[in-house]
Parts: sequence; structure tokens; C-alpha cells
Amino acid sequence: MVKKAAKAVPNHLLRAARQRRSWTQQMVADQIGAPLPLNITRWERGTAFPSAFYVQKLCQLFQMSAEELGLLRIDTASQPSQRSRTEPLRRQSGHLPLINPCPLIITARGAIAGAGAISGSRRSTLQSVSMTFL
Repeated sequence: MVKKAAKAVPNHLLRAARQRRSWTQQMVADQIGAPLPLNITRWERGTAFPSAFYVQKLCQLFQMSAEELGLLRIDTASQPSQRSRTEPLRRQSGHLPLINPCPLIITARGAIAGAGAISGSRRSTLQSVSMTFL
């Protein structure tokens, strides 16, 4: 999704995460399989937003959540029903509940990948549930 430059909101979190590691945009593009470093430039400048595929790749590369990288996007203008459903939550807590688009992958042996932020008790619950369905 491409935005006009005047409406672009720079993603300072993504840029800062890259710069803390002294990585170039080319290095990030190579690591996540993006065709051009221009993609990274556009994501950092806010003129484009990465697809779910690249959000997942960026989370894995930086070992950070989508929230920590500034990669959560809530488009309430195109989803009025979503806005009305979450409005009571926003009033109570001051923010919307966050969903991490970096998926959990449950292997055939019940191991959970991509679950670094899951506590031990939740991990064991997920593993027992996953074994039920395998």
C-alpha cells in the first residue's frame, strides 16, 4: 500500500532497530528476501507498509515483536465495524489490544516456534492443545 509522501508517517522504530545493529537497508533487504533495499527505505519513511510476509520476516530478523518495530497498523477508516467493537476497550484502557502478526508455528512433535514472548505455562498449554489436534 503506497501513501502520498505528504501523508507518510515515518517508522522511527524500524529505522532505529536497523541502525542500532549498524545494518544497511541493503543488508536487511538481503536477509528478508526483499527484492530491493528501496522497500526498506519506503517502510522506514512511511510511504509504504510491508505485507504480512515481510512483517513476519522483519520480526524474525530483529527478534522483536511487530509492535516494537512499529509494524502494527490499525486501519479504522476502512473497517467501521472494527472501530465500534473496540471502542469500549479503548475507553477503558486508553489503547487497543495488540495482536502480534508474527505467527506461532507448532511442529509435528509439538514444539512451538516463534513463541519467544509466551510464558512457560501458556507454552505448555499450547503444546498440549496442539498435540490434541496432531
